[in-house]
Amino acid sequence: MRQLRGNISAEELQRASSATSEHLIQYVRSQGRQSISAIAVYAAVGGEISLEVFSRWAQSEGKVIAFPVLEPRLDSQLANQGRRNHGMFLQTWEANANFQQGPFKIPEPVGGDRIAFEECDLVLTPGVAFSRAGERLGRGKGYYDKALSFLTNTPRPAKTKAIGICHDFQIIPNVPTTASDILMDGLASPTGLVWHHDCHSRQPKQHELAK
Repeated sequence: MRQLRGNISAEELQRASSATSEHLIQYVRSQGRQSISAIAVYAAVGGEISLEVFSRWAQSEGKVIAFPVLEPRLDSQLANQGRRNHGMFLQTWEANANFQQGPFKIPEPVGGDRIAFEECDLVLTPGVAFSRAGERLGRGKGYYDKALSFLTNTPRPAKTKAIGICHDFQIIPNVPTTASDILMDGLASPTGLVWHHDCHSRQPKQHELAK
């Protein structure tokens, strides 16, 4: 899946990103000016759908835009192994603000204020693969699942909607999940935005991972 994404031409990636951004713009417009005020986005890498067009439009509409930032956390066990544990938080972004390379070579904004994921109305979430049932396969670090763990509360918080962002070929019938994996409320791709209306009452399906 990552290889397919990495092989996309620049022209194809631009078209896919523009189409996905347009679907998101239309959705935000449909909700009214005051309904959505803060949105978490991400810096695209490795052929991921870029949200630059959407982010600049949303900011011009007065929305708060925030990017994920990783920071080191003290973990003596990992330190003894020469490894480092990171926590993820959100940092607001101003138009034309600089970015710096963070851990795993993912760009992070310089400056800005820290905000909580719970403060966002939309959390636009990248991933390696998604299912139409809202299941998501990430990069294996669990950062988004941990950051969005508050969505497992019952009832599921109504304010924050997590939307998976992907190419159409990243949508597959089933995604291996565990009890800690967070279901997406919706899925946005170049062909449209689909909502999973029953995710507030579901738990992820348990698929046995190949050994």
